[in-house]
Amino acid sequence: MREISDSRNYGRPLSEVIRWHFETRTFDRGEGIYLKDSIVDGTFFLLRGRVWLYEIDKRGNTSVVGRCNRPGQIFGEEAIIDNVLLRRQSAKAMAPTTTFFVDNQKLGSILRNRPDFSQMCLYQLARQLQILRSQSIVDSQKPTGKRILLLLLDELDGGSESPSLVGLSQTDLADVLGISRESVCKYLSKLEGWGIIEVGRRSIQVKNLEALKKVGLCYSI
Repeated sequence: MREISDSRNYGRPLSEVIRWHFETRTFDRGEGIYLKDSIVDGTFFLLRGRVWLYEIDKRGNTSVVGRCNRPGQIFGEEAIIDNVLLRRQSAKAMAPTTTFFVDNQKLGSILRNRPDFSQMCLYQLARQLQILRSQSIVDSQKPTGKRILLLLLDELDGGSESPSLVGLSQTDLADVLGISRESVCKYLSKLEGWGIIEVGRRSIQVKNLEALKKVGLCYSI
C-alpha cells in the first residue's frame, strides 16, 4: 500500500493508496451489487461509474436514498460498524461501474494497522456526509425544475461517460428526486422545446450545455 505522508493528501485518488490490496469488481448498467437485508460481507470504493442506493416499499415503489458518482466514494460502509450484520439498502450500477471491494476481515485489519488508510476513510465519509447535508438543505428550498436542472448538470460533471449524454431515463430522474414522472416530463419538455436537450428512452442528450448552465443558474422553471 502506498504511503501518504501529508495529511492534506487524504483526498488523492483512491487507486494510489489501496489498489494492491483490494479486489476489483465490475458491474454492467442495471446490475445489482447487493440487496437490502443481505449479509454485510465487505465495503465498496468507487473507481468509476455510477451507483444508486435504493429502497423498495411495500407497494413496489423505488426510492433512491443515495448516489455515488465520484471516484473514491465509499458505499456499503455498514461493514465498518461492528454490530451491523445486514445491508440497510440495495445497491445497483446505473452505468458500467468498477469498484474496489474489501472483505470484513481484511478491512478490520487494515483499519487497525494502517492509520493512513483509516484517515483516508474518515476524510471520504466526512466529505460525503457534508455533501449530503448541504444537498438536503438546499434541495428543500429549490423548485422542482431547478432540482432537475442541477441533477442533469451533476450527472454530466461526474456520473456520465459522455460530456453531453446523461444516461438516465425520466423514471430514473423521478426516483432520484422523489417527484412524479409527470413533473419530470413537464420540465424536460420545456428544455427540449427550447432546443437545449433531446429526450430519449433511456438517456438525455444535452445539445446546448452552455444554455443548460445558464438556465440552471438564472432561471427557475
